[in-house]
Amino acid sequence: MSQWRMSALLVFVAAEAALVGQLALRFTQLPPRVATHFGRDGLPNAFGTPETLALHTVGLASLFAALFAGAGFVDRIPLRFLNVPNRDYWFAGERRAASFAFLIQWLRWLVALLAVLFVFVMGAVLEANLATPVRLGASADYVLVASVVGVLVMIVLLVRRFPRPPAQ
Repeated sequence: MSQWRMSALLVFVAAEAALVGQLALRFTQLPPRVATHFGRDGLPNAFGTPETLALHTVGLASLFAALFAGAGFVDRIPLRFLNVPNRDYWFAGERRAASFAFLIQWLRWLVALLAVLFVFVMGAVLEANLATPVRLGASADYVLVASVVGVLVMIVLLVRRFPRPPAQ
């Protein structure tokens, strides 16, 4: 297994473990009514029970796991469903296997990145629920900026890997 592939797996597993770990450590400290959604001002605008928050967190972690594993099957998707720059050129003939190998790892890194960001989002939500008054701190803004930057970097990597084909 290449270092590129193994690194994505390690980052993903570490993020999933951190997510479950921080929830387990903080769960018993949560009040009976927790904020589950926050407005742009950082103030809560939806509430639920700690159990509901935990179920949603575990559900999202499971979805990330399914997406990470499912990325390995992207080569079985008909090409017409892939929205990749210059798809017809890069996924033809002798370039097909290398292009799918890159795309699979790119997708896994994207899911790993999103899982890491979710760890920080949940950390901010848990901290907000343990504070009085309940309010998201500035860390949530940093996570938002990091999310945008991370996704933009991933898009640039994808576009750079699949440039305009050479003139025939």
